[in-house]
Amino acid sequence: MSRVYINLKNKPLLYESKVERLTAGICNEILPLSIIKNRKITKGIYHTDGYKKVSDVGILSAVQVLSVIGGVIAMSEKLKNNFFFPEEYILSPDTVYIDAKFENYKLAYIPAKERCRAEKSLSCFIGCMRKFTTPDGMLYLDTLRNLVESGSLKSERMIGFIERLKGEIRVCGIK
Repeated sequence: MSRVYINLKNKPLLYESKVERLTAGICNEILPLSIIKNRKITKGIYHTDGYKKVSDVGILSAVQVLSVIGGVIAMSEKLKNNFFFPEEYILSPDTVYIDAKFENYKLAYIPAKERCRAEKSLSCFIGCMRKFTTPDGMLYLDTLRNLVESGSLKSERMIGFIERLKGEIRVCGIK
């Protein structure tokens, strides 16, 4: 059984408003969470069975890294429907988990200490993903990051744009 432990000793207030929904497993896009309390410590345990941190997947092809970005955008939209807004949590290759087929994405919910716009959070995530892809993948990520920072497309259109980029990569035989 795979687990990630989070020390909540200094963060209980950040989790307080969401703890019931986090532990009830209401939102399928968030890893299951258990909380253990005793007099001295409060720990959160995320159960990661069947999922791997994006940062542990290794080097991704251009298509794979764009698939991850598209999956994270779709996941973020579903999280909004459950009142988990991008401004409230940390979005990074260490908090996003993916299954072996690159089809399902889950978040280890870590509250952000300071709120930032959803576009900035996604842009930072895209920037972090540069470490996990090929030089060609980096070029596509730069294009996508500029588009995100412009704020000109909604999530659905962004996912459509990503699908077009993936089609271009396949047709051109880019790795």
